[in-house]
Amino acid sequence: MSEANLSLTGNDQSNSPQATLVLEGRQVLLAEDCVDQGRLYLRFLERAGAVVTLECSGQSAVDAIQKSPTCFDAVVMDFQMPKLDGLDATRQLRELGFTAPIIAVTAFASDDLKSSWFEAGCDEFLEKPLTKETLIDAVMRHTAGATHRPE
Repeated sequence: MSEANLSLTGNDQSNSPQATLVLEGRQVLLAEDCVDQGRLYLRFLERAGAVVTLECSGQSAVDAIQKSPTCFDAVVMDFQMPKLDGLDATRQLRELGFTAPIIAVTAFASDDLKSSWFEAGCDEFLEKPLTKETLIDAVMRHTAGATHRPE
């Protein structure tokens, strides 16, 4: 599944196989219930060098972090998901003491919803549809101090 060995820059301006992997070694939890978007975002992140765990509900994202609380350098969290939405999952993660960055992703970008995400504890709010550059840049900025963790 991983295509991380296909080296691409975050902005994909180079087709060189020797280009920089801007997210190399970053462990990212991607919580996205839409199969097509999940695959697309997974591909963006992996091609930038990230090691990505894909979860399809807010509850499974919380469960994954409870199992391995220090494994992830960042979470990319969709809003509308089954079992537990991204907003409530973010609240639960913060209540559990999870401190890594959480990047909210949603197609619903009202000011009230944006405020709710920040109140819940997210670090950044991104509106869908996401471009590769927007997603990679957000993860890169929020994980700049992260160090590679062995799998």
